[in-house]
Amino acid sequence: MHYRTIWASSRARRASLDILRYLRKRQVRCNLQI
Repeated sequence: MHYRTIWASSRARRASLDILRYLRKRQVRCNLQI
């Protein structure tokens, strides 16, 4: 159970990081277009 919660938290953290990277790339593209 404990390992599963740690795995879930690490997975969520990784997903949030991926979302942040995606948003940053999107912002850069918008800035370049402007």
